[in-house]
Amino acid sequence: MVARMTFCQRNIKKTFPRPVRLWVRLIIIIIWCDGVKIPLTVNENKSYVLVETAKFESVRKSAVNIRGGNTRTIDNYAALGIRSSKEFRMQKSLTSFTLDNAQQKSINPQDVVYEAPYFKTSDGADLGITNVFSVQLTGEQDLAKLQKIAEEYNLEILGENKFDPSIYYLSCTKESKGNALEMANFMYESGAFEYATPEFIVESMSDAAPNDTYFSYQWNLKNVSYPGIDINYVNARNAFAFPYINDIIVAVVDNGVYNNHDDLHLYNVSYNAHTGGIPSGLYGDHGTKVAGVIGATANNGKGIAGVASGVKIMPISICYTDNELGIAASTTTNFANAIRFAANNGARVINNSWSFDTSSPISEINNAITYAHGKGCIVVFSSGNKGSAVSQPAAGAPSATLVVGAIDRNGYKSDFSGYGSSLDVVAPGREIWTTDVTGGYTCVSGTSFAAPHVSGIVALIWATDPDLSVWRVRNIIEQTTRKIGGNTYGVDPLRLNGLWNQFVGYGLVNAYAAVSAVSGPAPTAPNIGTSLSEVEPGDLSMMGLGYDKWNIAYLARGEGQATCSIENYDSSVTYVWSSTLPPYTGEGFTFTVDFASDTDEPVLHDIECRVLKNGLSTSSGVHLALIPQGYSY
Repeated sequence: MVARMTFCQRNIKKTFPRPVRLWVRLIIIIIWCDGVKIPLTVNENKSYVLVETAKFESVRKSAVNIRGGNTRTIDNYAALGIRSSKEFRMQKSLTSFTLDNAQQKSINPQDVVYEAPYFKTSDGADLGITNVFSVQLTGEQDLAKLQKIAEEYNLEILGENKFDPSIYYLSCTKESKGNALEMANFMYESGAFEYATPEFIVESMSDAAPNDTYFSYQWNLKNVSYPGIDINYVNARNAFAFPYINDIIVAVVDNGVYNNHDDLHLYNVSYNAHTGGIPSGLYGDHGTKVAGVIGATANNGKGIAGVASGVKIMPISICYTDNELGIAASTTTNFANAIRFAANNGARVINNSWSFDTSSPISEINNAITYAHGKGCIVVFSSGNKGSAVSQPAAGAPSATLVVGAIDRNGYKSDFSGYGSSLDVVAPGREIWTTDVTGGYTCVSGTSFAAPHVSGIVALIWATDPDLSVWRVRNIIEQTTRKIGGNTYGVDPLRLNGLWNQFVGYGLVNAYAAVSAVSGPAPTAPNIGTSLSEVEPGDLSMMGLGYDKWNIAYLARGEGQATCSIENYDSSVTYVWSSTLPPYTGEGFTFTVDFASDTDEPVLHDIECRVLKNGLSTSSGVHLALIPQGYSY
């Protein structure tokens, strides 16, 4: 569900033709996620320009400040993951580029197909918009509305997303009644569509830090210097057989994975989200390093051991801004489609060891993450390497996402590791041995290499029991951590899986404890608030009836009269239900909560159940994936 709200916007006034368009500095309010308004200021020194490819050379001669590495030729819109509409036929090849406005020479306005400003976010990051924006329909009936608006506003419908057909892409030209940002805002403001967002050009980067001291062993798997400060890999591998390990696919959304490394087992399906084609490409060495941490073959007499040896790695390539190939970086649409492709093609785990250089959440990425969760995938993100708040898109990602920070071999947070309210857990992230694109091995550091430890442990859990739900797996990861680093862990009402700390989350992931929890009873959510002993004689536990019904039942035992309330802490919905429990009879009492919804799609909730008696309370929390009866993936 996406909350809708009305917002105010000042449009950028523009006239045609003229040699150089001047953009007025002002604030524009756009809706990014769940009705959150993000203020932007126009960057007067930078703009996005689209011209016919045949005229690009003459344009480049007249505009001396075209930014290198940012030109992109568009022969079609395949890179967007579009299933083209019957009406759309691209007539001419186009070339886009980023232009420095300062001291530029005039460009003939007849050569310009489309032009739009760059913006600055509140944290000073640059944000560009292309000529494309996407709209998600609420149902098939919305297509007629979309077609009508497109005709009225001189927009072209390019087609639907081939992974999620409820998403349509449209393009603007200088004849349109607004740029892609203005048109997306107009679509969202109309209230007729689920969401609308422009395709952004944002600085993207791998979350890898420079190498430090060279080590010849994998302390992350068995730490000899500081026993217990590792992921408890050896005990896990010795104790469990992982009967389904060869069936688990882990997608690595990154700049490609070297396909001829002896120590990696790649899946036979891959995707190049940067170009929209098959197979994946190779735009750098980062993805190969990430893949090795996850799944390098163990016990083969060479190289290193991956956390989940035996899994299949699905390479899905995107291109970072700092690539060494001199080509334009992937857009937010490319990143989102990388996640959607993985979800549609068998991946159970999707590893994302990258971040954006902006503090603003990206609605298109969040939509893709929610889509993947609905397909039964765990999405893992690194927390970023700025040494400050968790980076986007991890910071603003849906709650089912696992966000991973990094620790050093002594158990303390790595100085570069992102932290804060979005951080879930930590894993080893400094001086990690892994595979590289030469076919050999290297030592690396960064939250990029902490996240794949968690992806690997998630794979081990599903390799033990592939029928576990996304929420059960996520809860196991968080509830089985080790408390490390001399940190003070405390109660957070929004953190329902135990004591938590802003620098290390729930703590260091523990492969052995996590897999052990699979065969045991479902983990019981910890008590929050006043302890049970103060409310005695009373008790509270929760019991889900299943994930195929809207009705969820809970069992609450208590003596005398007590009021129990269920409150949803989801950021976009508030739902409170209460009931007076009958006197305790020794058998307990079950009450059922009916969560009404205006959507027939799965809805994710964080729920706290609270029992109040004699002025004292006790509570317990769970994550719920509410899936309508008859819903089909």
